[in-house]
Amino acid sequence: MDDPVDEYVIQLLGKFKDKQLTNIAKTGFELPTSQEEKSKLDKLKKYYAPLTKWMKEVLSDFVENVNVSLNVIEHPMIVLATQSGFSANYEKLAKAQASAYKDERLSYLEKLKRNIEINPYHPFIKELLDRVKDSPDEDAKESATLLYEIALMNSGYSVKDQVKFTKRFYQVMGDSLGLQRNLGEVTVDLSEYDEDKLAGINSEDLHIPSGDSSVGDNTPKFEDVNPDEL
Repeated sequence: MDDPVDEYVIQLLGKFKDKQLTNIAKTGFELPTSQEEKSKLDKLKKYYAPLTKWMKEVLSDFVENVNVSLNVIEHPMIVLATQSGFSANYEKLAKAQASAYKDERLSYLEKLKRNIEINPYHPFIKELLDRVKDSPDEDAKESATLLYEIALMNSGYSVKDQVKFTKRFYQVMGDSLGLQRNLGEVTVDLSEYDEDKLAGINSEDLHIPSGDSSVGDNTPKFEDVNPDEL
């Protein structure tokens, strides 16, 4: 259902032939689970309680709730709209209209909070939990914010402050390359390209036999062509 009008129609319909229509991009959607899975989820929620509580505080300007979910498989987390909020697709449509008419809805949309569902089996999430338990530092906060922003884009939303997102990404990239934080500009040694040194290079240094004008000329000679290969 990718037509712009679909988002409006489904919200108005609500049901179709006694079947409740559910937007899986909003909080509240649950797949059928066994009693064993429900019990495991309850234990996982208790296990990750320090992390979900901490993330809710760190991302309080953007997030309403942080929950553990068994629906998230590949990614560390996903971002969902609240029940009263807008899905990513609807938000794009609303922002486009608000920008076109320059009304106050744009500032309202920018302040909307969303929900996070984390994958309890992802290594990033487990590592964040361990750091929170030990005593979270500024790096842990930056990592949590970056994970949220990536999940935001992956869920179809846009990042509000792209400059800060880019800076965080470069910092993490630098860490992975083993670079020092806030290193700034590096020194590039160009001494081997000095004109004086290049001028002193003779043909012997380049291993070019004197008088051989064919060096570097890859043009095939007529006498080298084998007629059988044509």
